[in-house]
Amino acid sequence: AMKEWAVVVNVNTNFERWDQSYETHIRQNKKSIEDSSRPMRGHISILEYLLCLSQVLSTYMKLRHEDAVSVLNGFTLLSSEETERKIIASLDTLKKNLTSFEPVPNPLLDQIKDALVSRFVESPSSHGIVFASTKTQASCICDWISKLPPDLQLKPRVVVGHTAETGPGMTDPEKEEALAGFREGKYNILVATSVLEEGIDIPACNLVIRYEHVTNEIAKVQAEGRARAENSEGITIVSNTSNKMFKELLNEEKDQIVKEAMEYLPSGDDGLLQKIKTKQSQIMNKYEMKIG
Repeated sequence: AMKEWAVVVNVNTNFERWDQSYETHIRQNKKSIEDSSRPMRGHISILEYLLCLSQVLSTYMKLRHEDAVSVLNGFTLLSSEETERKIIASLDTLKKNLTSFEPVPNPLLDQIKDALVSRFVESPSSHGIVFASTKTQASCICDWISKLPPDLQLKPRVVVGHTAETGPGMTDPEKEEALAGFREGKYNILVATSVLEEGIDIPACNLVIRYEHVTNEIAKVQAEGRARAENSEGITIVSNTSNKMFKELLNEEKDQIVKEAMEYLPSGDDGLLQKIKTKQSQIMNKYEMKIG
């Protein structure tokens, strides 16, 4: 279905159709049409449909069958022009096909479960953060964790940000409530997007799981730095068939280079270390803007 509709709007890319890079490509195409002097409503609807189907594929591969069905069922169109009617017919066919599939266990989710069971059985007072790539994935993972065996006493809470590109998330008061509840024990697991990677103090956390959430080495260190309590642990879970495996190995290598370089710096000079960190962030921001 995605291949057929992509031909109509002339979307040609080598990105895998379930990858975030594909989503970004579709969003850029959609914005280009919306900003043009004569925006074509039919093309915009098709691109919105392709974006939804990309999220369905990604959700199906990374989460549960029922989550993929939920994403597909959540797609709506406002217009009733001919293009939209064809999309709705395609949508109905996909819904029938997808709901007829037998659910298949996801071994990646099993790894999250194993990590949580290991940590919370050994130390029931633990606090953990699970990082996900998208808001949809964060919400689905939070729902899945809430349905794990009740004897584990897992109390998850989703925390997502708000961006112009991906739409509404949580308000600042909602995020503050979630963080306050985490510190006070009302919640013992936060399922978050990159909104929690830096700049927020979470002293009680002793487990960080990055689930298919691989960016650069700085974000990796920042995310795992959330685990500050005694005997804390950082875990990254990625499919060995995805390009994120290679990217994470590269991040590990860069992180090791930084650690080795730090041994040559004078100890106790916090001002110098802060200047280095600031300069590194500036360099990374320029690099990401250039390739982004």
